[in-house]
Amino acid sequence: MARANADQALRRRALLELAHAWQVRGALRRARRHTTAGAFAVVAGAVVFPPATTR
Repeated sequence: MARANADQALRRRALLELAHAWQVRGALRRARRHTTAGAFAVVAGAVVFPPATTR
């Protein structure tokens, strides 16, 4: 009985670790998208700024 409980605990722990890995993967994907969007915004600002400030 103790062996079965230990095996079940190991499987649950592995499943929990897998779920956490999926959450981290999703967070990293969102962070990459936000970083890319921010980089495009900075580049767009750098392109628009000089013509807007010259006569």
